[in-house]
Amino acid sequence: MTHGNPAMMRRTLLAAFACVACGPAGAEEPLAKAAIVKRSKPAIVFVDAKTGTGSGFCIHESGLFVTNNHVVANVKHAESVTLVLDAGGKDQKVVKADLIRRDAALDLALLRLDTKDKLPALELGADDKLAELDELISFGFPFGTALSRDDFPAVTVGAAGVSSLRKDRDGALNRIQIDGALNPGHSGGPVVDRSGKVVGVVVSGIPGSGIALAIPVTHVRKFLERPDMILSAPRIDPKDREKPAEYKATVAGFLPPDRLYDVELVIGTADGERRHPMKREGGRYIATATAFAPLAEIRPRVEIRFPDGSVTTLVRNAAFTVAGRKLTLEQVRSVRFGSAPRAVLDTGESVEGKLEGLDSLAITVGEASPPLLLNTATELLVTPPGPRGSYVCTLVARIGDREMGRLEAVKFLDGLEPGGTDELLKGNFVRPGKALKPLSFMKFASAPGDFIGQGGKFRFEKSDMKVTANRFGGVTVQTEDGRGWTFETWPAKGETLKAGEYRVARKNNPDRDAVGLQVTGLFRAPNDAECKFTVWELEIKDGEVVKCAIDFSQDIGGRGKPLVGVIRVNSSFE
Repeated sequence: MTHGNPAMMRRTLLAAFACVACGPAGAEEPLAKAAIVKRSKPAIVFVDAKTGTGSGFCIHESGLFVTNNHVVANVKHAESVTLVLDAGGKDQKVVKADLIRRDAALDLALLRLDTKDKLPALELGADDKLAELDELISFGFPFGTALSRDDFPAVTVGAAGVSSLRKDRDGALNRIQIDGALNPGHSGGPVVDRSGKVVGVVVSGIPGSGIALAIPVTHVRKFLERPDMILSAPRIDPKDREKPAEYKATVAGFLPPDRLYDVELVIGTADGERRHPMKREGGRYIATATAFAPLAEIRPRVEIRFPDGSVTTLVRNAAFTVAGRKLTLEQVRSVRFGSAPRAVLDTGESVEGKLEGLDSLAITVGEASPPLLLNTATELLVTPPGPRGSYVCTLVARIGDREMGRLEAVKFLDGLEPGGTDELLKGNFVRPGKALKPLSFMKFASAPGDFIGQGGKFRFEKSDMKVTANRFGGVTVQTEDGRGWTFETWPAKGETLKAGEYRVARKNNPDRDAVGLQVTGLFRAPNDAECKFTVWELEIKDGEVVKCAIDFSQDIGGRGKPLVGVIRVNSSFE
């Protein structure tokens, strides 16, 4: 199929939602059932989505269709889905529609058919007046093609009734329980009231029980009203973190163009939030803002270790050099003294060489700043006042006082993205910095000659990861991108996996007399591996991984060609 002009598509979408996003209609006189069926059937479509089928319906004559997200679960954004119009009828037509929006939580998806024809569509109704025993009518394609002699079946129409109104903890309607013969294949089909308007979308049922559930039309309205929002944040060098930069956003509204959005950019860091109204310029929203507010004086908290004890205190920021490189306490996580000085930066990078300018520190005691000599210190650990390499950008779109949409993203300064693997490849486990928001990702790096990763680097986002607590009380993470990556670790029998360093971990250990770790990838598995890992945080509750932060190293056959990685699941660590 061909895609239309973007400006024309935008006008089409705007026009489409001028009607479907309007407020609920008032009570109307009921129509005859035959009239409702005659009016509704032409808007019902058979959905064929690669590995499964379902039902859907047109919500605007320009070619917009609603179905369940689980019906098109294996279809990626902007990919095509097969729709059959007038399925099983004399005017049956097989077409392709694009998936343009999905919401897994609501279990709804929006499809767009590129057409010049005006299509029959259903009008959205209201669910606030629904009551038990109300009469409804359902439409769909139960059991897919099983009921057809030819390729596609005709739509099935059924009488249904409201048997329960299921609400969430806040008292809002969450599901409409209906009776009637609804079966697999009905998913995504509409349920209409006696005025012929949609009050729900079939989402699930129990075959043979006469019980099914529908998504209330209120949820459908929220799904359609929310604008598409894209934020373009500038790339910022760490040295420019306090300089103004330009942020751009697009807010693709499905509402009439005479009702423009008020868009606000909110930047959040460890030192608070700053709000910036965005100005509309040429179809985009623009604001100039600083990623970080200037800090008049950094006062890191440090732990200074001596041979006979340690001191933890706030100190004034100090400048020093390692191997001739100029550094400040704000930039480092640790400093090692002695014959082989080393500083570990907040990026995870290590700098080794001659240490100069760090003979003492000005500690904070009330208003005074007495010096603390470091001539016998062995190590200095720094806790910064807050993350200075990442910040949170939030876009908020409103019409009047009503919030229509919100988009939140964690942004990182150049070179400070989380999940650094350079130190892991050197055999060093460096404590990661704290994250402003929980992070979920998985990152691997393979040394040249490693059998599993073949010297490559790989990164997976939350949407690519399947995380489970395995039966041994450990963590299993699999990628869902078709490349066969699996990370798995478990405790020794009778023990619990918890925060700490595990320098010796075994693979293929059926007796589990020791902690275990195994990483496979690209459909390759290690036969003999030397493994070690560090658990920075781990919480497993009721058999689910609540949060996890693990760094690992796996060396096959002790050849010194490691595969290393960083695992984060809702983690408070970068």
